[in-house]
Amino acid sequence: MENSSEVQEFELPPLTADEKEELHKEVLECQRHTLVKDLEPNRYFSYLRSKRVLDANDCEQVRSESGRRDRAERFLDLISNRGSAGFVAFCDAIISERVQAHLAKKLNTKMAELELSFRREKARTILRQRWEVDNREELRKTPSLSDGERRLILKAVRRADSGGRVERDDEGMDSKFVITVQYITWCCHDLSQFESTWSGKFS
Repeated sequence: MENSSEVQEFELPPLTADEKEELHKEVLECQRHTLVKDLEPNRYFSYLRSKRVLDANDCEQVRSESGRRDRAERFLDLISNRGSAGFVAFCDAIISERVQAHLAKKLNTKMAELELSFRREKARTILRQRWEVDNREELRKTPSLSDGERRLILKAVRRADSGGRVERDDEGMDSKFVITVQYITWCCHDLSQFESTWSGKFS
């Protein structure tokens, strides 16, 4: 199985167009409160119409709302419905106007954060699947675990999560524990969910 250094060196898989579109929508939702508080939609109509992201009817829908916050809400709904093209054009529009550039920075920063997290998770899934294929026979032979063995494995997983190495003879573990710890380390991101993650997998 790949160790932590191999994970870091593993080339992160790119996002598909659909995945990127979902992340763009997620960014708009995450930043919606901030955007609604500060956004002046009228500033961006000309740019977004020139990019064919909005049309005259869309702009009129936004203008028809009674207050600025309501206009911002309607505007963000329209941008979100335009997918990735709408998100990118919206960020470009903000930058081109230069007045509310902090909004574009928030959007792009959040997008970079979510994209990196998503790509890392994809990489982790790929590596885990490869490892499971390579060790399928060993996993089949791994017996169920006693309470004492579970405590030992939990301790080893915590050590692995903190960057420590888990060796065959470490803490009295034999090969059964080593392979189980390796598997759990890849499956378990939250130690509070440790039991539910692996319970019954090796029965």
